[in-house]
Amino acid sequence: MALTIKDYTSKTLKDAEQYINDVKEGNIVTSLWIYLAVQRSLNDRKRDDIYFDENAVRRVYEFFSFLRIKKGRRYAQFELSPYQAWILYEVFGWFYDDGRRRYRYAVLYTARKSGKTVFSVGIELYMTMYDKEKDPEAYLCATTKEQAGQGLKYVKSIIGESRSLKRRLKVQQYQILYPKRRGLMKVLANKPDANDSLNPYVFIMDEMHAHKTLDFYNVMKSGTLSRDNPLGIITSTAGFNKEYPFFKMVDLGRRVLEGNAVDDITFYALYCLDDDDEVDNYDVWIKANPNIGVTINLKSLIAEWEKAKNTITEKYNFITKNLNRYVDQPDTWIPDDDYKLCFNKVKIPSTRIPAFIGLDLSATRDLASLVIIFEDPETQRLKVIPEFYFPQNEEKRVRKNGINIMDWIDEGYIIEHPTKTIDQNLIIERIKYWNTIFEITQINYDKWNSGFIIPTLEMDDGLYCKNFNQTTVWFNFPLRYIEKCVFDQSIDLSDNPVLRWMFRNIVIYKDGNGNIKIMKNRSLDSVDGAVSLAMAIGAYLENNNDIVKDIFDSYINEKE
Repeated sequence: MALTIKDYTSKTLKDAEQYINDVKEGNIVTSLWIYLAVQRSLNDRKRDDIYFDENAVRRVYEFFSFLRIKKGRRYAQFELSPYQAWILYEVFGWFYDDGRRRYRYAVLYTARKSGKTVFSVGIELYMTMYDKEKDPEAYLCATTKEQAGQGLKYVKSIIGESRSLKRRLKVQQYQILYPKRRGLMKVLANKPDANDSLNPYVFIMDEMHAHKTLDFYNVMKSGTLSRDNPLGIITSTAGFNKEYPFFKMVDLGRRVLEGNAVDDITFYALYCLDDDDEVDNYDVWIKANPNIGVTINLKSLIAEWEKAKNTITEKYNFITKNLNRYVDQPDTWIPDDDYKLCFNKVKIPSTRIPAFIGLDLSATRDLASLVIIFEDPETQRLKVIPEFYFPQNEEKRVRKNGINIMDWIDEGYIIEHPTKTIDQNLIIERIKYWNTIFEITQINYDKWNSGFIIPTLEMDDGLYCKNFNQTTVWFNFPLRYIEKCVFDQSIDLSDNPVLRWMFRNIVIYKDGNGNIKIMKNRSLDSVDGAVSLAMAIGAYLENNNDIVKDIFDSYINEKE
């Protein structure tokens, strides 16, 4: 049953004050940075140039009492968690002597699934409707319009179930209007030049870790300068790239809370593990997940960790996103000790069964590769047959790490072409041969240097060929599936030492959204066989909808 406005406000205020006391006295497990944030607030009560206004805080809580959010299969009153009640208490309670609100920015740094998006959307609605600003403009900002649109989805859901909001707001496809004060709420993608003329009163920079530069953020900041009490909300989990500006933003927040830097207008709520915390100590996970027991089930989180720690990328993804810690991933993708267990001899099937090919011809005077994969009809194990091609190029025979590939050529692991460049006609003949052994269902290829071979295969042989974009979005699922197969020992990678060598050369790149691909230009040496395998796996997954659905569903659940 929903609380009355008065009861809701009193209860939430009590929760916030209790949270402050619990952090101060060590009654709850929090990071050093939350303890220092609370201590900062307690110390600020001694200052002469600022004051705390409890009535301003009560007004914010009053507004949240009107909101309805989805809980399970029903909608219920937005019950603020103690940590959320505390954040509102600090952000909206402090004022300078001239009546301006102290905090113009709030950095909310928590692990995934802590409710920060819905919470910050509630703040935007408050600022748009209840903060008495004329012509308020509210923006949901993200690296892509799709990501920002998720925030808009939450807004529409809240409005649809909150009668007091539904009567006052006009919901349109891409924006929300508040006619009474000529206000609007809108989603924005990362296009700084197109947003330069905006005059935001409140903005959310969602998942700031994914922004490569501060350009978008700075445009929104400069737009608030004509407002007396604006608010920029920066929400994020940890990211995968310490070179992106959010890592430095978190570092600044730490130094401010330690008293080693000055930033009087930004509130920092840094929910993360302390530097000396062990990641497998479940008792400290609440430091990064303040909503454990509310929006996060600890037993489910532990189960995900037990699964994730068996694979390299998933382990580091869990630490980054679910424990909110920036980590330096190891140079190797999968340890060679795990790979070598999968390098087993592959027998050609006795019957003609479906197979898939990945083709990498990016080099003309160095190694090129073709990889065939098929599923064993009896064991359902994936089988891999790689082929490598090399032109007459003495300069490339001895690799930069000292390996002489002539031994592999002599042993038949690499097919040497009699020409100075890769002979694509010979590769076409190899593919035709393999099409007599298998039913080649699909060939995925890198379009670089494929202008001759692909049209020939399509027109003369009727083979289905598909350009495989060399981006993280395209490589992410196939590479993660390869990783899963290696650790599950459900794939035979053949006994070809060239492919094993190429796997050892891999350097993985991870984008801001956690998608991965192989970095050709930064790898230790040739990785063409691994790239071809990933493209072949991509074709296999595309033609096996049940597998793709399982991976996709798992991936989406992980992101939300």
